[in-house]
Amino acid sequence: MVSGEINKLYALAAKERDYATQVFLEWFLTEQVEEEKSSIHLVERLKMAGDNKSVLLLLDRELGARAAAE
Repeated sequence: MVSGEINKLYALAAKERDYATQVFLEWFLTEQVEEEKSSIHLVERLKMAGDNKSVLLLLDRELGARAAAE
């Protein structure tokens, strides 16, 4: 949903030839692509882990460490 809204804004800026807004929105587009990639990667890892509690615990610790570092 977020990607779709950003895309709509970018398309409108392009239609209006609002180049400054296009440049501004490029940051959001880049960030959204990175977040989607990260989310897809996490879902794939969770699917691979299945019900393996040890692997889920490792993923939990890894994600917890990542959140603390940000």
